[in-house]
Amino acid sequence: MQFNSYSNQPAALPKSIQLPSFDKKTWENIEILLVHPLRETSSAAQFMSKLISYHSKDQQKVQSLKEFGRFLEGYPENGLTILKELIKSIATLGMLRETTTFITILQPLTQVKTTIPRTILDPLIASAILGMLPENRQSLNFQSLYMLLGNPSQAAKLKMILSLFENTDLVSKANRRSDLTVQRRVLDPYLSHTDWIAMDVSLGELQLMGDSSSMEEGASTHAIVDFANRWVGGGVLHHGCLQEEILFASHPLLLASMAFVAPMTDKEAIIFEGPRKMCTFRGYGRTLEFEGAVQEGTFPAVQLIAIDALPFGRVSELPYDAQFRPEFVLRELNKAFVGFDKPKECLEEHERIATGNWGCGAFGGNLQLKSLIQWLAASKANRPLSYYTFGQIDMDGKLFSENLKTLKDLLSNRKGNPVTVGTLSKLLFNLPKSFDGNFISYLRDQLQPPPIAKPVCPPFIRT
Repeated sequence: MQFNSYSNQPAALPKSIQLPSFDKKTWENIEILLVHPLRETSSAAQFMSKLISYHSKDQQKVQSLKEFGRFLEGYPENGLTILKELIKSIATLGMLRETTTFITILQPLTQVKTTIPRTILDPLIASAILGMLPENRQSLNFQSLYMLLGNPSQAAKLKMILSLFENTDLVSKANRRSDLTVQRRVLDPYLSHTDWIAMDVSLGELQLMGDSSSMEEGASTHAIVDFANRWVGGGVLHHGCLQEEILFASHPLLLASMAFVAPMTDKEAIIFEGPRKMCTFRGYGRTLEFEGAVQEGTFPAVQLIAIDALPFGRVSELPYDAQFRPEFVLRELNKAFVGFDKPKECLEEHERIATGNWGCGAFGGNLQLKSLIQWLAASKANRPLSYYTFGQIDMDGKLFSENLKTLKDLLSNRKGNPVTVGTLSKLLFNLPKSFDGNFISYLRDQLQPPPIAKPVCPPFIRT
């Protein structure tokens, strides 16, 4: 299933995802071949042999499961214990056959909020790990990840995911009780350039965080921005090992959403509530390392704001400079705002937003532009913003944290003549055609008060 090129309408999508218990005959085969014999299985290799036999007609799946089996042989804990936890989880679907055999897919452009209980989340993810989900939905599919397990960072992701199924005495009971609430939010009506320019709203609070700080530090009180792919989860089950992929691997309940959340359009954001971090890790990208499943205490339930930025430059059909065009500035403003906006009755919890260099890095976004866009969106939503710069170097060779402080001071310290959301939006919509991406010099020039004209004295006339 793909998104139609340059369209806000998705390609045809199924209405639901079937669980393995949907078809009576399929479920009986699973019970006979896998669930019941588990009691007599003495090793991970023995069980994997049965699993591969079950999937024998799909050679691609067989090959990937062989790689998974090799991974389990070197697993730091007992691989058989993990497999038993997976099968025990899947077996619970048999008790739900009378009530729950499928999950409705959250379709594009629909305002909807749903909560999936843990009794469905765990079996859904376990089924995907063992290749038992129907083949009509490919986004929650572990085959590609299994073929990459020779790469240490990819193996680390799988260990993070499997922490969901570590023995319950290693994972806190609070973690085991967490459900997953998913909200699909649509911006209607879509705001125009004129709408943004007309906003007579002051720029809101922008708190600059240290370069070494983590966005998850304030997870109990902050909503965390997920630098998302339009298909939530991005490349977590493929090569991806960046912010969104690490969030989904360390909070593995999020993986379930990949089976029932359709891709986002330009008008949408996805809000997740309830997932908890199930493990600890260090590193990022190629340096990612798994440290261990949660053993003591519990991490707080988090709220995530998933918004997908447009790609520019080498990863896109759009050149790097296209992001400075007014239509694309507007798109990113509206995308950030639909994620940051929040019903008034929910503002007390997770009111502050924790974000960073959204859409930059691999997606080619300009650091200064993306920070200004998010500040504008948070200001309109009347929510304070905590910005994490992660030690990024800006295009002029300086630390981006230094340049962002300069931008903040430039726009905030204007006694008697404050910059409003409308004023800054207008400036962003009217960038020069040959703009070089330096917003500090551009805004300094644009906001400089016109010189005071000297009074012209009449010529002296001798009388």
